[in-house]
Amino acid sequence: MKGRWILLMLVPLCAEIPAHADDPEDGYRRERQAISADGMKKLIVEVDVSVGELRIGRNPGSDSLIAELEYKGRDYRSKIDLDAEKGRALIRLKKRDWRHGNSNRDDRPPARVTVLLPSGPETVLEARLKAGEADLQLGGLRLRETVISIWAGELDLDFDRPNLIPMDYLEVNPKIGEASLRNLANARSLETDIDAGIGELTADFRGAAEPDSRVRIDHDIGETTVLLPDSAAVRYSVGGVTGFMSHKILPSGFTDRGRYRYSDDFDRFQNRSTFIITPGLGELRVDRRN
Repeated sequence: MKGRWILLMLVPLCAEIPAHADDPEDGYRRERQAISADGMKKLIVEVDVSVGELRIGRNPGSDSLIAELEYKGRDYRSKIDLDAEKGRALIRLKKRDWRHGNSNRDDRPPARVTVLLPSGPETVLEARLKAGEADLQLGGLRLRETVISIWAGELDLDFDRPNLIPMDYLEVNPKIGEASLRNLANARSLETDIDAGIGELTADFRGAAEPDSRVRIDHDIGETTVLLPDSAAVRYSVGGVTGFMSHKILPSGFTDRGRYRYSDDFDRFQNRSTFIITPGLGELRVDRRN
């Protein structure tokens, strides 16, 4: 994926005063914040942002949260509300006037955000993003719940290593654009909901799937590719009101039993995953690679 759009800002619960400066030459505001999460048990972050470039991942060097921001100061308004006692943070970064679009005259995005997350505290992350591109590398964290919503743009989400705890719930809502979701079994989520609107969706569930996990995938219009987990026995169903409008390419090695198709190893393994897939107008490709 070229370019990394969309804007997500994570925040301190043990807040330092952020360093920031406005560059008189280019009008960009720059902020950097580093917060130690040593001894922190829980971290809850709610984000509501407009447009920009995002990179978010695990901090490999220390158990600290680091956020670096660069954005057009006159184009945005921000609000950060923190409650350190409750371990909560609300972050808003809004574009002031959408009618004028991006005021940049070059290829530079109006905002860049780089966030490195600590792996110590259990984290609940909810992000509502309006437009752009996001590169989310969320492996190796302690995510308890994760909800990602993108209205328009491109999403690259990867769990390159297993989540350190079982995740209760993972929800991904890409509305318009391309979404590439990789190694989702490594999220170790017991319940996963993917609700895609218009565009191309790839949902790759390779990785260390949690026993008795359940996945629901709903795609309205576009090409859908689902790669079933190779670390669990699988049963899946394909249906829905609009399912008849999709061209389906389904894998071999499965047996029809009522509503579901069962993998040949389903009765031999205790680690099992259930998939309910609802395609819309377009092509559905389901595969499983051992």
